[in-house]
This record gives sequence, structure tokens and C-alpha cells, in this order.
Amino acid sequence: MQVVSSEKAKELLFYLDKNFPEVKIAYKDEPYKNNLMYLIYFFVCLFDLFIKDYKFKFQNNYTTACGNYIYFSSRSKHPVSEFNMRKDTYTILRHEIVHLIQQKRDFFYYFNYLFVLPFVFTMRSKYEYEAYEEQLVASYELYGSISDDYLDSIAKNFYGSMYLWMYPFKEKILARLKVSRSLIQSGQKRSLYLRLSEQKF
Repeated sequence: MQVVSSEKAKELLFYLDKNFPEVKIAYKDEPYKNNLMYLIYFFVCLFDLFIKDYKFKFQNNYTTACGNYIYFSSRSKHPVSEFNMRKDTYTILRHEIVHLIQQKRDFFYYFNYLFVLPFVFTMRSKYEYEAYEEQLVASYELYGSISDDYLDSIAKNFYGSMYLWMYPFKEKILARLKVSRSLIQSGQKRSLYLRLSEQKF
């Protein structure tokens, strides 16, 4: 698996340390660092009774920002170091940093994540879209393109079960993602993280 340059990794980790010094990296296959994560895991197990492979996907495929921790699936899959950071880890961390910005910026951020159903009536899809746009920008920086398959995989998180159908309109979210891709490729959509790199939250 390809890694990002040490310069890009160092820049990102410096930004995280400067603006969110309380935030640490943790892993879901190790003992949880905070009680809120245990509560989330309880609901994950509950959802697993009704949604096939929900717990497995949560543990292995998804990263979770929870309190002062960002939980990746495992240390071996997602080492976070300026000298050893995979490209997918880098883009995911850019996504999660946007959530940290949102937490500081928006008073009702947590309400929209704690209010479980129906997600379509909360702002969760708005927060997630902003974070996924950052992930798309980061991916374009690294690879020089954004494939239809990548857009499809992101769209599923909006209309699918893992995020509990937070925006259950497949064609609309795909169309919106394609517009974002065009704006990114033309230089009209820029990184939120980079634009705020000199700001202190």
C-alpha cells in the first residue's frame, strides 16, 4: 500500500496537534479509551441484530471520531505517523479533521449524531457531506482523479444502512457528488482543512 510523503503527513499531524491538542488516535481492536465509545459500541451491537454485518463493518471498515479520540480500525492497517501513513489513512484523517472543526463550530453538532432516527431529518448528512468533500479533495491531490466507483462507495454511506439511511435518495446524492468532483477538478472547490490551516479553534 502506498504511503503519503512525510512532508504531507507531518503537515497534517502538525495541524491536528496545533488546533486540537486534546485529540488522540485510538484503535477499535484495542481497549476503548473513553466510555462514550463503549456506549456507541452498545448501539452498534443492537443495530447488528437487525442489519447484517453491521458490527463487523463498523469495527473493520469505518473510522469514528468520538470525544477526544479518532478511532481507526486497527494499528496495523492505519498507522498514523509522519514516516508511515497510508494514502487511505491520510484521506480519512482529513475527513475526520473536518468533523473536529464542525464540533468546535456548531453548537448542535452532537445532537444531530445522537438523534438516531430518522437521520434524514437531522443535519448529519450535511456534516458528513462536508467531510466527504474534504476526503474527495484529498484523494484528488494524491491520485489526480476521482473515479465513479469511489463516488459510488461514498454515496452508499448516505443512502445505505451503515449510516442508518441518513439521506436515502441515491440518484440525488450521486448527482451532487459528481458536481463536487467537477468543482474539485476545475479548482473551484478547495480543501476546508487547508483554508483553515492558519486558524485556531
